[in-house]
Amino acid sequence: MKKRVFCLLVVFGMLNTANAQNQNFVIADIIVDGYQRISPGIIYNLLPVGIGDEVDATTPAQIIRELAQSEYFDQIEVSREGNILVVTVLERPSVAEITIEGNSVLETEDILDNMATAEIAEGQIFTRAALEAFSRVFRKFIRHEVAMVHR
Repeated sequence: MKKRVFCLLVVFGMLNTANAQNQNFVIADIIVDGYQRISPGIIYNLLPVGIGDEVDATTPAQIIRELAQSEYFDQIEVSREGNILVVTVLERPSVAEITIEGNSVLETEDILDNMATAEIAEGQIFTRAALEAFSRVFRKFIRHEVAMVHR
């Protein structure tokens, strides 16, 4: 499913820019629209191009690929306004609240600390990869704790 969404993003981005990208151009400025929680500096650092670089027909796909790999965005569009490169993003949802229920073996603070090390914390951007990584580590942690209790 993730690969399908990524491919759709790449195709969508290429189609969106096909008409605007009839010829190469040198980037005079870069505008990033749509971000809310992620700092623009992070987005600019993820871009494989900068001011003064030449944009060709393959550049929009490269930009979309790089930004999609960050897992910060659900949608990415690349367009052109004259010699200005415009990148429009839709951020993935962030974690609003974490509630631990039904736990009687582990300290809630330990669980939250482990989640934070896996980049799952209130205010953080939610990614499936972080959740899966935390899940693997947490299962190991629980097996260890349960084994210690039964000794």
